[in-house]
Amino acid sequence: MARNNSPLQVLRAIASLVALATACSDPLPTVETIAGTYAATVFVVQEGQTEPVDLLAEGGFITITLTVAGTTSGQVFGPGGGEGGEDFEADLTGTWMLEGSIVTFDHPADTFLRDMEFRVDEDRLFGEASFGAKLTVELTRQ
Repeated sequence: MARNNSPLQVLRAIASLVALATACSDPLPTVETIAGTYAATVFVVQEGQTEPVDLLAEGGFITITLTVAGTTSGQVFGPGGGEGGEDFEADLTGTWMLEGSIVTFDHPADTFLRDMEFRVDEDRLFGEASFGAKLTVELTRQ
């Protein structure tokens, strides 16, 4: 037996389904919920099949502050991370942007951070990229 639903009944059913789906999904992050100071809790590089190198254990660090206005400040230090094997250090003064649940950075310093996308996961930003070697970075809100 066919059911004869009015257009209004169909619209109400669709609205109910949308409301249910929205209630069950995580809300997208906002600039306000992401802004804060972060520090690297994972900073690992791996070349080919070699053992990963924990740059935090080697003395490396990343600290970055994201403001609601979209600006950044901070510093990155990577022991032996320079082009000639020297230590790499850079100022992270610049800007940041949030699209959906992805954070990107832009700053004058030529760093790997501005070439990576970071996925928002509660109070963490997680990024992985390959630059001849695989780099994994997790930034945790302080």
